[in-house]
Amino acid sequence: MILVTFLQAWLLIALIRRRVLGRFKWFFFYTVFSIVAGIGEFAVRNRPWTYFYVYWAAEAVYSILGFFAIDEAFRRVFRNFYVLRWFRFLLPGVGIVMLILAVVEGYFNPPVQAPWWLATIYVGEIAVRCLQVGIFALFVLLVRLYLLPWQNYAFGISVGFSIAAFGMFTTVMLRSALGTKLMALQYVPAMAYLIAVLIWLASFIKPEPPNPYQGLISPLTPEQLLVLLRSYTQELKGLLKKSMAVS
Repeated sequence: MILVTFLQAWLLIALIRRRVLGRFKWFFFYTVFSIVAGIGEFAVRNRPWTYFYVYWAAEAVYSILGFFAIDEAFRRVFRNFYVLRWFRFLLPGVGIVMLILAVVEGYFNPPVQAPWWLATIYVGEIAVRCLQVGIFALFVLLVRLYLLPWQNYAFGISVGFSIAAFGMFTTVMLRSALGTKLMALQYVPAMAYLIAVLIWLASFIKPEPPNPYQGLISPLTPEQLLVLLRSYTQELKGLLKKSMAVS
């Protein structure tokens, strides 16, 4: 816990040095809260009940800030594509699917004898983790499809959140299958989160290229690509109308 808090403090210094508050304010707030929560949890570590409430209250805030941080990163990379009507519904669509999966998981595998508020936080956390994994999958698909550069802050944020989410899912699924027999499972989320923080630190410790689209393999700019996509859409509509007229 102390190591992670120290690394997040180092990450905060890197965020300040890179002056990213205007571009990634939610991730900045997430990092600040993580440091405060880490110090708070360490301070009450010897008081079980106090630690219990502090921990789950922090998890609730983590879920909210994590959602806005990953949404912010996605919009940052693909902001030029939001002029496409279908693209505006892409992220909400993935969010709805991931939320359904989370509700199903939370309903069938809730914490044992948990109060309603704890179950709510638990399901909400799973929903956000599912959304983070889903957005990461979209990142990979769209970056490969449109030949966008991988070396940018937003993609680093998404990779970190997805690894932390995979760590949580691995623990949940294995505990559902094996119960509490394998005690080492309790360390998996912490190790995954440590890796996530290291990835964030590695992403922000070096400057981002001035032009986020620098290094595109495709000679087309995002604006030119949008024009090309629109022309393809119009041609496709024309072909569909002709085929319907013939039939």
